[in-house]
Amino acid sequence: MLKSLLTFFIFLLASLSTRVIIMTYYPQYTYFAHVFSTFLISIGMAFSISSMIMKYISFLPTISPKMKKQIKIGLITLIFASTLLETYYGSMPQTQ
Repeated sequence: MLKSLLTFFIFLLASLSTRVIIMTYYPQYTYFAHVFSTFLISIGMAFSISSMIMKYISFLPTISPKMKKQIKIGLITLIFASTLLETYYGSMPQTQ
């Protein structure tokens, strides 16, 4: 679990530092900074949350290793897509 949280915080730190650097030195690329930051946060959440969930799914004795791999890929895809959309539209810079 600690490894999953560390993964998330590394991607969160990368996201925040990327956004600050791009918006400080290249203010004309604010939209790119927003999209790239959202992408990094989504990757971090997808891998960390799916790893936490898979730790509990692996206790089930009737699931084959192939099925566990398919579940993990599905979880990563689902969490990545939902987080990307929520973060992108939820924190979009508002235009006047």
